[in-house]
Amino acid sequence: MQIEFNFKWIGNKYDAGEVQRRVERILSEYFSDVVDYKLISTTCMSFWLVIIIDFPSQLTVTEKFERILDAIAGAVVYVLDGNVRYRHYEVIGRTASLAYHKDWRKPKIALNVIAKDEGKYIREFIEKHKFWFDDVVVVIDRSTQDNTADEAKAAGARVFFEDLNDDFSRLRNRALEETDPTCEWIFKLDVDEEIDIKLLEKMRDLIKRYGDKYDAFEFTVQNLETKDEFPQVRLFKRKEGVRWEGKVHEVIRGIEKAKTFKTYKIRHYQRWIAEGKIEERNKFYRKLEAMNK
Repeated sequence: MQIEFNFKWIGNKYDAGEVQRRVERILSEYFSDVVDYKLISTTCMSFWLVIIIDFPSQLTVTEKFERILDAIAGAVVYVLDGNVRYRHYEVIGRTASLAYHKDWRKPKIALNVIAKDEGKYIREFIEKHKFWFDDVVVVIDRSTQDNTADEAKAAGARVFFEDLNDDFSRLRNRALEETDPTCEWIFKLDVDEEIDIKLLEKMRDLIKRYGDKYDAFEFTVQNLETKDEFPQVRLFKRKEGVRWEGKVHEVIRGIEKAKTFKTYKIRHYQRWIAEGKIEERNKFYRKLEAMNK
């Protein structure tokens, strides 16, 4: 069971590492002799500090436990030099929902990822994004030679294997099929990409506001090496007939109407350029493009 605390972030006086260390000290003070726990993450967003803690699944939310949560809030306010306000009624007032069902986290969104030989990068990638999603599905090309699967599992993803067979849509559709059926929406992302924090904060609000009228959302993909930008569907409703098509440069089919948001970004690091693998990659893609005609 995980519980999430939110704090008003008014003055950013510490770097992320220092905030993590301070929060760890506070949690140890309050919980070490009371209950088993694990600090999953501290995320400094533009206006909030989000702390996610994992407690035993059979934990009973008692009055004493709520008092401890309230005490943590006061301690963190002190640790952060007073520039924080605890959102008492938005967290404590909904403890049962947070603790047992997370009904507040709707609509449910799954992260779909495909990968090959990403062992050096995939754990950090998943840990950076996973707590914003209700399911993380990683489909790995069976020809992978490194420890991508082990790293992805260690980071908390559900991992599956599929033969690429020169067809990227094959892997993406496998990810769709394996996604938890309770997830109504899918976010497609690659390991050398990162979702901007503003989009992570707003994606459920966008669905709640526009999801009845639109079944997909386009965001701006920023290629950090080439500096070009373009809109692309990345978040879409999971429904019958929605499938990936194309052996390469795959596109999602079955979408009826998409809404574009230019201000929300996805950063694409294009690692093959930085690692000097341009010709190797281009040769492979030219082969798939020829097969795709």
